[in-house]
This record gives sequence, C-alpha cells and structure tokens, in this order.
Amino acid sequence: MRGKKCWGIVAIGWMAISLLTGCKHETYESGDGQYSYLQTHYVEAMTNSGGLFVNALTDENVRLTFTKPVQTTWATTADSTYRALLYHKRVMSDGSTEPFSLRPVPVVRLRDAASLSQVYTDPVVFESTWVSANKKYLNVSFALKTGKVDGKATQQQVMLVLDRMIKNADGTRDAYIRVFHRQNSVPEYYQSAQVMSLPLEGFKGRVHLTVNTYKGKVVKMLTVL
Repeated sequence: MRGKKCWGIVAIGWMAISLLTGCKHETYESGDGQYSYLQTHYVEAMTNSGGLFVNALTDENVRLTFTKPVQTTWATTADSTYRALLYHKRVMSDGSTEPFSLRPVPVVRLRDAASLSQVYTDPVVFESTWVSANKKYLNVSFALKTGKVDGKATQQQVMLVLDRMIKNADGTRDAYIRVFHRQNSVPEYYQSAQVMSLPLEGFKGRVHLTVNTYKGKVVKMLTVL
C-alpha cells in the first residue's frame, strides 16, 4: 500500500490468508517483563530513500520519529507509506520513540457485489470493528479458521463488498458492506487472527457492516462524520 487512497468502489483481487497478519492493540505482557512497557498504535509508517522505516503517523494524528531505522521483509519500496501496527517504547518530549517492531496491516478496497458471480459469506470469528480516530480507516478485526493443506495451493479469500450505497439529502451516505469470505475447503483446525483496513477518505455518513460468524450474523453500524 503506497500513497493516498480514495474511498469508493474500486475492484481489487481477493486477499489470501497468507497475506494477512494477526495483530492486537495491546502490550505484550503485564508486570515488569521485557515487553511490559511497550505501546501499540495503528499507524501510517514511512520509509526513507533506503527503504527503511524512519517515522510514522498514528491514527490519533501523532507524528513519531524512530530513534533507529526499522527494516522489514514485507516493505521494500523507498519513500513510501504503509499501513502497519507499531510496537514501540514510550514517546519522548521531542516526539521520538524507540521502535520494537512493525507488522503489516492489509489495506483493502471495496468490490461492488453486483460485479461478482457469487458473494461467499463463509463464517469467520468476528472480534471488533472501529473507525480510526483520524477518520481515515474503517478497521475490521477477525479470525479465520485454518489448517495445513497437503499438496495443494489452496488459500482462503477475504474482501469487503458493497451491496448498496444510499445518498442522503444532507450530503451523507449510507454504505451497506459485507465481509466476503471463501473458506475454499481449507481445514478449520485453529484460528488465525487478522486485521484489515478500508480507506475512508471522502466518505461521510454511516457504514453498515454485516459479518457472518460461527455464532450467526452480526451487523454493526459506524458513523463517520
């Protein structure tokens, strides 16, 4: 994910489970352990000319400068911006912080449901959904049930699809979105935690998100104003 993203109906390929990374917005452990004082923030992290992460902007619009560059295997483009979950130590008065790790957060685009031959809604383990404090992203936290597939390149497919968009007289919109999930015969032995972010730039109104879970259908309404 690089550069500015506009909110709207943009066709993209599905996301495979191997591209998703489990993230939780919490510290590693309680007490006085090695990681007990780590903070976590969802961020837009920036690379320098050498492809190393050097600073980040949190979802609370706080700009952080890293005390040391961070190199990852998943970010290889110089002078670019990536969505990520940052683990770091306390922030100093000058806005600098010591980074511990960066984990990628996939940025997805809406696919118009009418453009698909079939909308798969195989169940997922739903955890939460929220709009980032700066109103830039709709975030969905969930888990997929998965397992090893011998001799096959089978992967699960996940995306967000738009069923309908209603334009209101006050200029706001109501977007009705579903979580598309195709289990694709992948075994369901254990859970793999996932987070995905949908850019909200230019959107004002309400998002009605429907998720099919193992406990039944869940519908959440979030306001973006």
